[in-house]
Amino acid sequence: MAGVADSSGVSGAPASTPVPVAAPHPGPPPAAGAHDLVGALWQQVVTRLSHGARAAALKPWLERLEPRGMRDGVLELVTRSARALPLLRQTVARAIELELRAVAGTPLAVRIDVDQSLGGALRALGLALAPVPAAPPALQVRPENRLAAEAVQRLARELRPEFDQLHLEGTEGCGKSLLLETLLWQRRRRHPLERWRRERGHDFFRSYSAACLDGQRGAFRGNVVACDALLFDDLQELAGKLNCQETLLEIVHYLRARGRPVVIASRPLEGGPREFLPGLRSYLRQGLRLVLPQLSAQSRAAILGARVAGQRGMLAALALELAEATDVPLGRAVAALDVAARRAVTLGRMPTRAEVDADIREFVPRAAAAEPFDRVLDRCAQFVGVSRDALVAGTRTRSAALGRHLAVYLAFEVFKLQRATVRRWLGALSPSVEPYARQKIEALRVTDRRLDGFLREVADEIGRGQRFLFG
Repeated sequence: MAGVADSSGVSGAPASTPVPVAAPHPGPPPAAGAHDLVGALWQQVVTRLSHGARAAALKPWLERLEPRGMRDGVLELVTRSARALPLLRQTVARAIELELRAVAGTPLAVRIDVDQSLGGALRALGLALAPVPAAPPALQVRPENRLAAEAVQRLARELRPEFDQLHLEGTEGCGKSLLLETLLWQRRRRHPLERWRRERGHDFFRSYSAACLDGQRGAFRGNVVACDALLFDDLQELAGKLNCQETLLEIVHYLRARGRPVVIASRPLEGGPREFLPGLRSYLRQGLRLVLPQLSAQSRAAILGARVAGQRGMLAALALELAEATDVPLGRAVAALDVAARRAVTLGRMPTRAEVDADIREFVPRAAAAEPFDRVLDRCAQFVGVSRDALVAGTRTRSAALGRHLAVYLAFEVFKLQRATVRRWLGALSPSVEPYARQKIEALRVTDRRLDGFLREVADEIGRGQRFLFG
């Protein structure tokens, strides 16, 4: 059921199935986290306690404990038995702290909690969890995705975060899928007993359709909800598939009623009730919603530059051109770079631009250009003396508001851009902003010659200075 990582982000690596369960194995399962430093430290403590005077009395209690992590000088242990928790805290915790001090050479505290995760329950039954997969490509934190990256870090780090319902919304290529990959990998690395599940929209619908044909809808729902958290990518793929959306809504309500996190990533959901259920839209508005705006040419250059680090010549020039061609989704730009790099390996030398143009056009099939609104945002931020982040984030200061209104005025009145294009760059756009910005800026142009001159300068500079690539 698990999907494959979206290449529309900055990564093209496939995502593995969320915490799959292997076949039963004989004998007691190995201690969770034994591959890391915390697991090694716990094994040393257990070994010392097993050879002490109270070894026979402590052994059955130690078998009930597993390490979960070390945070702020506290070794966190978990047990599956809620009834044994008081006795464990009274009889074992102090002995563990004494041995822990001897092993680590510094005083450390011990906290014992009850593990209520589904993955922990399966493991207690003797099923081995699959190992943590390889790390995804490094997430490039840029101004456009900084807030979303911080939210993902918090959700991956905290056992019980302040929020556990997250909706990431953004256009193709802004890194939503890579954020989900990063969240899944970090969460599984920190909490290996948990069973987090990742679904993709088209894979979910295909499995749902097969279950309906076989009369197994109940088994399908039961299989999906058998997890500690659900990550759902590409929700827009379910447009018009209302029965499938209804099943998904039942699943997320089931998980939320039991306090299990749900993270959904999608492009802006376009259409009315025939495309998306009102109940699904209402659910998405209940949690934390973060809109990822279009990546600027500077941010794209940093991400694509990391893909060709150490390369010179045609690859470096191609990365720069693709970064400036902001109307090309970042995923396509990454795919074009990968094709050019494979071509260089095949030829044994750096290919010329003519030798890779045919392959590149498969991913960039038309002339690609820098969208004017990218430069408009930079020029407006420079004019009012604030950072570009302040305009995109809608910072509530007078200068940032003026810069944002200038950008909206230029977009609609000068360059005649579509509302969807402006919303893609700003992340969100209220319907009342356009008429208000027009009235405000036109009134200021009458009295402020500097502002009027700036608008004329930007219109002339950007309107005539666009560069076309691959043409």
